[in-house]
Amino acid sequence: MRTIAYTLILIGLSGCGFSGTPSCSDKEVKRLSAEIAGDVLAKNGMSKPIGLNIQAVRTLETDDEARQSHCAAELHSSTGRTNWDVEYIAPVTDDNRVYVELSLQ
Repeated sequence: MRTIAYTLILIGLSGCGFSGTPSCSDKEVKRLSAEIAGDVLAKNGMSKPIGLNIQAVRTLETDDEARQSHCAAELHSSTGRTNWDVEYIAPVTDDNRVYVELSLQ
C-alpha cells in the first residue's frame, strides 16, 4: 500500500476565529479535508475524483489542552469507484486559525 502524505495550512474555517477544539466530524473540517485529498491525488498523477466527501469519521484522540483532534475516516468519490483511508489532524493555532494535516493511504 502506498501512502501519500501532504500538509496544507488553511487560513481558517470561517471569517472569524475558531474557539475550542475542532471536532473530527465538523462539517467544514471534513469539507476541507476532502478538498486537500483531491489536490493530493491530482498532484500525484491521478485524475482528481469528482464529488469527494469524508465518511465513516472516527475520532482517534482529542486533546482539549492542545486544542486538536486526531481523526480517521474514509474518502469517497461520488462515482463510488474508489475509496481511500485518510487520517487527519485538526489543531487550532495560537491565533485561533485551524489547519489540517492529512495523510492519504
